[in-house]
Amino acid sequence: MDKEKIIAFFDFDGTITKRDTFVPFLVYQNGLLIFIFKLISLFFYIIAFYAKIISNEKLKERFIKKFIAGYSVQEINDLVERFIEQKIDSMCRKEALVCLEWHKANRHKIVIVSASPSYFIEKWATKLDFDSVSTELEIVNYNYTGKLKSKNCYGKEKVKRILERYDIKKYDEIYAYGDTKGDLPMLKLATKAYYKPFR
Repeated sequence: MDKEKIIAFFDFDGTITKRDTFVPFLVYQNGLLIFIFKLISLFFYIIAFYAKIISNEKLKERFIKKFIAGYSVQEINDLVERFIEQKIDSMCRKEALVCLEWHKANRHKIVIVSASPSYFIEKWATKLDFDSVSTELEIVNYNYTGKLKSKNCYGKEKVKRILERYDIKKYDEIYAYGDTKGDLPMLKLATKAYYKPFR
């Protein structure tokens, strides 16, 4: 089989990592006390989400507006760089990293597909020479506005974004790894699908 015609799609939070990374980054960015203060101001949106009044996407946009709006791209890049260097290794599952290394050693195309913001996923993936598909944020005059540029990269949106970017018909083998119901549509694309494989 032509090794160049094998592609592997990996969810990030909970699959490669042991837990969500979005909130830990916000704590790292703000400090625990300021994070809690800002979180309290979002209390009614969180309740509305769990009551299914607002969507996951709307809740995420509220978090982005509260925590990221007004920061420059460079400021967030610097914070992400330090977070990756200081925190991310301890958050990753060793078995997932071994699997990623196996795909990389065999020259398979690796794509990280995540609902997490692109400012984090792109930087982590690029460091390891992986492709990435993630939730994109709006930037105006080199500053984050607090709005989403793309839809939240979750569920069927993962599949839509993958198909926009990759012609999966040209691949002889398609691997997919995920850990939540939001990954199930992506797993259905695969010839080899793995649900919660590293636990």
